[in-house]
Amino acid sequence: MASAQDASDPPVDALVEALERAPLSRANTLIAGLGLGSQPTFSRVVGRAGDRVVAIGRARARRYAAARVVAGAGSRWPVYRVDAAGELHRLGTLAAIAPAGWALDAPAGLPLPLAGRRGDGCWPASLPPFVEALWPAGVHAGSHGPDGDRVGPSVGGEPEPGDEHLAAIVRFADDAPGDLVVGEEAARRAAARHLTDAPPIPESERPRAYPEYARAAGDVAAAAPGPGASRPEFSAAVDAGGSVRRVAVAFSPSEYSDAARRWCDLLVCEHLAARTLAAHGVPAADTAIVEGGSRVFLEVARFDRVGARGRRAVVTLATLLAEARPGLAIDRGWTAAARALRADRRIGADVLERVHLIETCARFLGDTGSDPFALSFVFDDDGTPALAPVRRLVPAAYAPAGEHLPPLRYQPPAPEPGHGPTWREAGAIARSTWRAIAGDDRVSASFRAIAGDNARTIDEALARDTRR
Repeated sequence: MASAQDASDPPVDALVEALERAPLSRANTLIAGLGLGSQPTFSRVVGRAGDRVVAIGRARARRYAAARVVAGAGSRWPVYRVDAAGELHRLGTLAAIAPAGWALDAPAGLPLPLAGRRGDGCWPASLPPFVEALWPAGVHAGSHGPDGDRVGPSVGGEPEPGDEHLAAIVRFADDAPGDLVVGEEAARRAAARHLTDAPPIPESERPRAYPEYARAAGDVAAAAPGPGASRPEFSAAVDAGGSVRRVAVAFSPSEYSDAARRWCDLLVCEHLAARTLAAHGVPAADTAIVEGGSRVFLEVARFDRVGARGRRAVVTLATLLAEARPGLAIDRGWTAAARALRADRRIGADVLERVHLIETCARFLGDTGSDPFALSFVFDDDGTPALAPVRRLVPAAYAPAGEHLPPLRYQPPAPEPGHGPTWREAGAIARSTWRAIAGDDRVSASFRAIAGDNARTIDEALARDTRR
C-alpha cells in the first residue's frame, strides 16, 4: 500500500485524478496530460502511487487505472489454482478498478479464453466471467450439511452481480466449480477443507446420510428462493472401498404427491439419459440413483475434482460465452453459443458438431431450456477447450408447475436444413433413452407410459424420414 506521505503526493494525486477522469489511459497520454516530461519520471510517480494505481497489460500495450475499494472486501485479492494433489498455487492478483471493472495482473496463468477479450486480464464493465462462475449454480447461500459441513456461501440470499457478489466470493467460495479460488479467506478455507470436512460417506451409508444432507440444503432452499430454487443440490465425498470421489447430489422433495413423484421420475430420467449418451459414445457424467428417507437422489461424480483433495480446471459454456461475446444471451441455445465461439476460433469444429448433437438430443427429450450449466469445457495443454462430460440432460418440459403436472403432447423437433445426419443420430439416442425410461421400475407407471409413447413417436418420425 502507498504510505501516508505518498497519499498526499501532488503528482500521485494528479495521476489518480486523471485516471478517474480517463480510465485505462496509456503512459504517453498521461505523461503529456500531466506534464511529467519523461517515461522515467512517470514510472517513479506510478511507483509512489502504490496500490492506488493498477497497471494493466505489458510493454507498449500497458494501460493504467485508478484502484477502487469494494465495500467490506478491500481492493485487491490473490487468485489461486488448486492442483490435482490439492496444493494451492498463486496465479496473480485481482484488482478492482475505477469507475468500474476488474484487472488481473497475471492473465498468462489462465487459459487464453479466460484472460479477457484483449488477452490482458482486464474486464472494464463486469466481473471476470471466471470469477462470476465461482458462485455455484443450484447451491443456496447459507446452506449447511450435517455436522456443520457448509454447502454454499454463508450470506443472506443470492448476491447481486458485481461488488456484492465479489465480496461473498472472496470470503466463502472455497469449494466452487473448477480449480480457482479468489481471496485469502477463501484460500485458507480451501487449504483446510480436508481437515474440516465431514468424513467421506461409505457407499453403503448413502441412503441414511443423504436425507440429512438434503434436509439441511432443502431448508435453505425454501428460505432463499432464487434461480436454482427448483434444483437444490449438496456436495459430498463418498468412500468407495478406499477410493474417495467427490459428488454433487440433486434430490426430490420428501412429501408424497403427484408433483413430488414427477421430480423423482425426472431425476431417474437424467441418470438414464447420461447412461444412454455414454453408450452412444458421447461423454456424459458418471451418475447413480440412491433412494432413502422418502427421497430420490441423483448423484453426479464431479469431473472437476480429483480424489479427495485435487481439482481440475473447468468452465461452463455460459462462462466461455460471456468472456468471448459479452452481452450475447445464452438463452438462444447451446448451438448458437457454440457457433459464436467457433466464429471467434475459440473452439474447434468438432466441438461445435458435438454441441449441436447434444442439443438436438435434448430437444428430442423435451429438454428445451438449454441449461448453460449442463455443458462445460476442460482445457488441453495448449489452452484449447474440449467438451467435458455432459450433465443435466433431463425432460424438463415434464417438470411440475407447482403442484400441477403439465399436459403435453409430445412432438419431436423438426430436422434443420442441412443437418439431417445429426437429427437422425440424436433421434436414435433419444429413442434409446425413452425406451430405457419406459423399462425402468424406478420410474412411475404413468411416466413409463409417456416414455413408451414418446419412443414410438420418434420411431415413426425416423421411419418417415427414411421413406422420403
